[in-house]
Amino acid sequence: MKALTKVTIEGETRDVNGQVMTDFNGLSNVYDKIKTISTLANDENSSVANFDIQDNIIYSGKVQAINGRFTYTFVVPKDINYTIE
Repeated sequence: MKALTKVTIEGETRDVNGQVMTDFNGLSNVYDKIKTISTLANDENSSVANFDIQDNIIYSGKVQAINGRFTYTFVVPKDINYTIE
């Protein structure tokens, strides 16, 4: 996804058995890419540890689902992560 582009997401919700959840209604979040963070290792008994996190929300909103299927459209914000890894 590129900044300031209009994106349409279509999908369906499924349960652990792969069946479409016809009673789904809720919120949807679209996250920016995963980034790697390092701990500070700020005492003598610790060391630097790296971990992945995906915490920057690009879109969050209510999604209307009909029979477990949904479609929604949003504009990607300008302040997304442009780093290519």
